[in-house]
Amino acid sequence: MPASRLTIPWKFHFLTILTGIASSMSLYIWFRELTLFFGTHTLSSSTISISLLVTMALGSQIAGNMADRKVNRLLVLVILTGITGLYIVCHPFLFGLITSLFQSLNNAFRPEPFGVEILRFLLSFLYLVIPVGCITGIFTFLIRHFIGHTNQSGKIMSSAIISGCVGIIPGLILMLYLVPRYGFRTTQICSALIFLLSAAFVLFLTFLENLKAPAQPNALLKHPAKSTTLWFKKKKTVLETGVKLKRATIRVYLFQGFSAAAYLLICFRILVNYSVIRPVYFHALVIVVFLTGLILGSMFYKHITEKTVNSYLTLATYQILMGFSAILSYVAFYFFHPLATNRSLEVDTLGAILLNHGLLYSTLLLLPALIMGLSLPITGKLYLKRLQDAGKSFGWLGRIGFLSILAGFVFTRFIFIPLAGLYYAYFILVLLMILSGIYLILRDSRLIRGFRLGYAILAVVFYFVIISALRTYHFSLPLSDKTVPEQPDRKIEGSTSTVSTIENENRTHTVWLNNRYFFSSDQEGMKVQLLPAYLPLLLDSGIKSAVVAGFGLGTTASTLEANGIQSIHITETFPEIIRFSSDVFAELNDDILTNSHLTLTIEDLRVFLNRMNGKTDLITTGSTSLNLMPNHYTREFYQLCYLKLSDAGMICQVLPVDGITRQEFGALIKACSDVFPEVSLWYLTPERLLMVGSKSSTKPGICQLFSEFSRPDMQRGFTAIGIPDPESLIAHLLLDNSQLREFTGSLHANLDNKPLVEYSRMILSKTDGELIRFLVGSKASYTEWLMPGPHCYADIQQTIRRVGEINEALRQEMVPSSGLQ
Repeated sequence: MPASRLTIPWKFHFLTILTGIASSMSLYIWFRELTLFFGTHTLSSSTISISLLVTMALGSQIAGNMADRKVNRLLVLVILTGITGLYIVCHPFLFGLITSLFQSLNNAFRPEPFGVEILRFLLSFLYLVIPVGCITGIFTFLIRHFIGHTNQSGKIMSSAIISGCVGIIPGLILMLYLVPRYGFRTTQICSALIFLLSAAFVLFLTFLENLKAPAQPNALLKHPAKSTTLWFKKKKTVLETGVKLKRATIRVYLFQGFSAAAYLLICFRILVNYSVIRPVYFHALVIVVFLTGLILGSMFYKHITEKTVNSYLTLATYQILMGFSAILSYVAFYFFHPLATNRSLEVDTLGAILLNHGLLYSTLLLLPALIMGLSLPITGKLYLKRLQDAGKSFGWLGRIGFLSILAGFVFTRFIFIPLAGLYYAYFILVLLMILSGIYLILRDSRLIRGFRLGYAILAVVFYFVIISALRTYHFSLPLSDKTVPEQPDRKIEGSTSTVSTIENENRTHTVWLNNRYFFSSDQEGMKVQLLPAYLPLLLDSGIKSAVVAGFGLGTTASTLEANGIQSIHITETFPEIIRFSSDVFAELNDDILTNSHLTLTIEDLRVFLNRMNGKTDLITTGSTSLNLMPNHYTREFYQLCYLKLSDAGMICQVLPVDGITRQEFGALIKACSDVFPEVSLWYLTPERLLMVGSKSSTKPGICQLFSEFSRPDMQRGFTAIGIPDPESLIAHLLLDNSQLREFTGSLHANLDNKPLVEYSRMILSKTDGELIRFLVGSKASYTEWLMPGPHCYADIQQTIRRVGEINEALRQEMVPSSGLQ
């Protein structure tokens, strides 16, 4: 074999990098579009992830079988890249067909939750099977075309990992740059052009190969045998070792995919507790750090792993080292976390924040990922025996790899973490990594038994010694917020989040979600939960049905039910909140889950509205939904709300003041005011405001308002949240409809295609001084809200003066939270 055939050509790297760039952009956009319509809650996102991994496994297997046949592989590559590019160009039309089909099937069969999940899986699979299958097929065909000898199998697998990851990382970075500036559709077109560019380059390669003269057969180069010795080898030859070790290697390879998915998912759950950036930046940064580790490890493969004599022992050692490196990474993360957290609060630019977070995430992710990058190509080196079966072999490895990742993802999310918790799940997984290496060592019967047993016992004993030391010195998961108690009164770790609480001195409770403040049962917390229910009831006595997004304390729904609302539906993204609040706050919410007027589903509000038949009178949603799912609240969302509301329907949305700029806040208001004819902004707390959008522009007269407020149950509820009289309630109006439209007149609305809020560069814990100055400096016109009705003799001017005084005091409460003096 000529020496040139033993090296990986630059054309392989170039095409793999291009495919990686376009694939990362396309896969993210497809996943986002599907979750935006089908839901970002755990069951829906998991269903879409499963369909994605199944299509990858299927595409890898089919492409591997085809690649070994006598076909023009370059021509097939042109077809695969061309189909993918054209599919992306046709995305709006094809995605519209899928969503229309879902609506039709949902309206026709009205499936139960399990049926909805089956429908989501089938439609997601139907949408993804062609483009995702083509993408995985491209990688398989590239490997098969450019491999020239079985000795290259490990190198080409490491090269594929390096080039693919090198392509994915700039693809993610390019997406983060393009989307907020030009929108998702333009970003999609860019990825389509990259695929088509790859097809053109492959066509050019085909043309060059056709110009070449037929290759002359070359005698195989004879390489001198290396004088190497297998250490700790038995003196007597052991028969049938090869088949046994090959099977053991495949099992370890399966566990590598399982452990990679499990470790990454556990790290996601740990690291989200310390993130102050938007979810899109957080997820991209974690993936970039993990892929960087894989790149570094695969780059060292040729210089370290490839030269080892006993590849099975090397693979086993790497598995054991990966477990101990995960422990070392945990300790490094424990000590580095306080410094990184304090640094994050001192910097202002997004680049500095991402760099700081990247260093923090690297302490937990980089070293295990590096060792994984060193070990993954070993399976490719050991498994491939015949060049004629290279495509089938790598296709099969791809298939079982993706399926093992799927198994790790599902098991960790729905069984491992809920049963063991994050802390124990992390170290149990570490133990499983070490045991997988021990298993491979014990299966290598060529080695001396004493060496195998000694190696295994030493690794296990060393693990338990380290774990005992960590437990002795209390190396528990560090907290992101100093206000979060180290020993909460109650803690729930589920498939989606970690919920903890502590009882305050005044018998109220404070609740944290993933180590961050979520809600509380003190007066301010109750005000945020109750005013979205009381205010619409006061403004419109004709409300008969409501949809409540987020269970919270359960008091929003219980208040609506207590005031005669006959149909209430709650949508909740985090089932742990329902488990927690239905128990801890059962007395506070009148055990609302047992009420016959209530129905509940685990899904996003937007998804429920998409499949809801009929209309409702009221929609309420909390501020945490905006922080956790900023991609939902766009003009298209408010159009959906408008469509599902009755003629006099209202939407009440709690908005945060922190973590959002003045422009982004205006884009959110603009998205709502472009749809609803009447929009107003109300004060709740220094950190929370209430946006009310109504399909009707009619307002109650002052005497009617005073009369409704004087009802004993209504007055009792308002007094409990610090609003003792009607004047105090009216004073909570910060901006009326005309002022909001003047504020948003020149701004761009938050859109599905160009979501400004989703890609906000603002730190979640900080407040924009410009926004606070605008809110404090603007005053609503109370005249139109205080118009006397028939047979009304109220003193309007005196009421306006009192309302103005109370409103001025409320505005001053906002100043300390902004840091303005």
